[in-house]
Amino acid sequence: IPDAALLLTRDSGGSGTFFYVAAALDIAGGAEGTNAVLLGDRIAPQNIGIKNGQIIANYADREPGQPMTTRPSVGVSRYMIVRGLVLEVSNAIVGAGERCGGNMTTAPACIAGYHCAPSPNSHLPFGDVGGTCVAD
Repeated sequence: IPDAALLLTRDSGGSGTFFYVAAALDIAGGAEGTNAVLLGDRIAPQNIGIKNGQIIANYADREPGQPMTTRPSVGVSRYMIVRGLVLEVSNAIVGAGERCGGNMTTAPACIAGYHCAPSPNSHLPFGDVGGTCVAD
C-alpha cells in the first residue's frame, strides 16, 4: 500500500465548507492516518499530490480582506511534510536542477543529498536570487 495524500471537507451545516489535507501512511503493511491541516474555507481545490517526499496541495483562494462571497481566484500552493505521524506545513522542497534558495522566508529548499548552489550564469548576488539544486 503506497502512502497517500487526502483532501477532506467538513460541512457542519452553516455557510462554510472547510477543506483539509491529511496523509495515509504505509506502516507495517497497513494504513496509519496523520492529523489534518486546514487549507481554508470555501476555497476551490485544484489538485493534490506527493513530490520529493512532500504533499503539495494546489487551490484557489481569495485576496486578504475579500468577502467570502467573492469567487476564489488567487492560485495557492501549500506544501506539507510528515514528521513521524504529524503532518505539518513546510517550504517547498525541490529536486536536482530545480530553482532553490533566495531571500524569501518561503524559498524552496533542496531534497536530501543536494544543496543550493549559485546559478553559473548569474551576475546577481547569490543570497538575493537563489540558485539551483546540485548533488552534495
